Amino acid sequence: MNKREFLNVSARLALVGGSAAAGLSLTNAAYAQSASQGYAIVDPPQQTLDSNSVEVLEFFWFGCPHCFAFEPAINEWVKNKPDYVSFVRSAPPLNPNWEGHSRFFYAAEQLGVTEQVFEQLFDAIHKDRRRLSRPKDLAAFAGEMGIDKEQFLKTMDSFSVNSGIKRAVLLAQGSRVTGVPSLLINGRYMTSPSMAGSYEKTFEILDRLAAEEKARMEI
Repeated sequence: MNKREFLNVSARLALVGGSAAAGLSLTNAAYAQSASQGYAIVDPPQQTLDSNSVEVLEFFWFGCPHCFAFEPAINEWVKNKPDYVSFVRSAPPLNPNWEGHSRFFYAAEQLGVTEQVFEQLFDAIHKDRRRLSRPKDLAAFAGEMGIDKEQFLKTMDSFSVNSGIKRAVLLAQGSRVTGVPSLLINGRYMTSPSMAGSYEKTFEILDRLAAEEKARMEI
């Protein structure tokens, strides 16, 4: 995906409004109606990475204060999740201004250093109030974490990172993401704290739908 294609896709997905809100208009009445119950049915279902597990995927953005606030809660849930659930994250640039953070995330994944930099970047942005969005600044930040910054910068512009971003954008589009953080359950359901009304309700819905998906897959 070249720069023009990236910006065109991202622009179509961007929602004019608050810094944490980004996504698509709801054009399906059934989707909107189910969302009133704290979750939404994703139709058609989206493909998951592993068909042998129930996948819970979090859409997020490093610059989102709501995502930062949600981190302790989702991390605690991951520690106690059922063995049949796999947890993954997706960082689609739903606004062109998010591109640098998306590239940072997928470069870290490609280099196998996600755990080394993930929470650190969140903290740097939201606790230390550092302005980290340009690729060269993000690569320099990775360097502070003991990672080769030149290699990191090169990886941020690699084919594998471009492919990861393209998949993330298409998945967000297919899932009708309306904000971050959002949780996609096995490609078939979407919930979030804003949809559910609270963290507690979010995890109640998440656990119930994950269990239902497990049962469905065993039929």
